[in-house]
Amino acid sequence: RGQHRRVSVFKALQKKAEKNDTGSIALTFSDDTQSVLRDLFAHYPPGDDESFEEIKSFCSKNERRQRNYDTSFCKPIMSKRDIKRKLDLFASRIKESPQLRK
Repeated sequence: RGQHRRVSVFKALQKKAEKNDTGSIALTFSDDTQSVLRDLFAHYPPGDDESFEEIKSFCSKNERRQRNYDTSFCKPIMSKRDIKRKLDLFASRIKESPQLRK
């Protein structure tokens, strides 16, 4: 059962946006998204200079943060020789111990 497991990774295809005669791109939204956008622009209309400054300062604070990297895909700290030695040691333990063979 475990041998039949597979992982498939697909690149998401992006739909091409339609271009108008003026060169601007026309976007289409679902009905739910349109209602959310109307609500958003009603409460936070574009052109508020005060809110723009607040957002700008917030974004600049986030840019200064260091990114946390996931080390699970990094190269191992041990050399190939050390890894081989530990693997051989583990294999010999399995051969010697009947409990580990199970």
